[in-house]
Amino acid sequence: MAVSHDIHDSIEQHEKLSFIRTITHIQWLMLFVVAAFYAIRHEVLLDSPLLLAAMLLYIGTVCLFYYTKLLSHRLEWKLSIEIWLMIFFITLMVAYSGGVDSPLVNLYFLAIIASASTLDRASTFLQVSLICSCYLLLGSLQYSLDIFTAHYAANFLAHLLPFLLVAYLTMMLAADKGATHSKIKALTQKDPLTHLNNMKAFYDLVENEHLCAKRYNNKFSIMVIDINHLKSVNDKHGKHIGDKVIGHVAQVIKKSLRVSDYIARYGGDEFIILLRETDAKGATNISEKLKRLIQSSPLIQNNLKLTISASIGVASYPCTSDSLHELISQADRQMYKQKGLRSTDNQDPLSAGVI
Repeated sequence: MAVSHDIHDSIEQHEKLSFIRTITHIQWLMLFVVAAFYAIRHEVLLDSPLLLAAMLLYIGTVCLFYYTKLLSHRLEWKLSIEIWLMIFFITLMVAYSGGVDSPLVNLYFLAIIASASTLDRASTFLQVSLICSCYLLLGSLQYSLDIFTAHYAANFLAHLLPFLLVAYLTMMLAADKGATHSKIKALTQKDPLTHLNNMKAFYDLVENEHLCAKRYNNKFSIMVIDINHLKSVNDKHGKHIGDKVIGHVAQVIKKSLRVSDYIARYGGDEFIILLRETDAKGATNISEKLKRLIQSSPLIQNNLKLTISASIGVASYPCTSDSLHELISQADRQMYKQKGLRSTDNQDPLSAGVI
């Protein structure tokens, strides 16, 4: 059973929206620095129509990207385009303030940090390559053929090395942060005993599935599974054996499900499953198959052999109910109904033997 990508996609979408807000703040900071630079030099932007037009146009694009839903469905492209525009704007400001000798060259660091922090390595490499190309172009316009001399080449590399170093270090820090964040995220979504997803992760996914089913007229089913008479195992063999039973059943169920299905620990000795594109009949067939599979998969622990049984309740959308809360409640009630039927059966639902 593969971990569903839906929750991760939702979290990543939220992270990218946060990145866009961060880049917007960087862009406003950059505009402030440029305005302050010209103010300190006692130069009025109104005296240079091209620079004024560039400033106003860039301010317009920043507002356009941030305050509208432009490219909201392609956030990677949105981030990349914003950083490209930032690089071109910096290049124009540098060209009109002294070329490669301008203090505004350092603004390229903002673009590099923004790219390395928010985009993948390939995209960051392209952004840094673009900055190097712009820097080389500015140098060629300023020094003409002198750029091909050894002296200029040494200066060129000396100026570019800090850019490359900052890009590399920022990417490494972003990668470390991403790895740590992924581990923390996995811990908050996993049940420590069974390593299945917990109910928080399940609810996030099933709510999305419910909305999609309503919109596209799809079917899905909810299944609640309870291990029969686990308390008897805990009392007779100890809680550590009871935990082994829970973990064993979790793996048996997990291996039997389709990749599209989603299982979580419901709590205690119960599990809950989302069966995508499955109607009531299909869910009932799967539940019967699971009961037989669990019964035929005993837990063998040292010299102890435990034959396990389970009660399963099923509810399907939309035939059982169109309410997600009612679906889960109905599956839960059906499971307890199955347990009631088993309690009247003469067969011991959980038997132990010595091997």
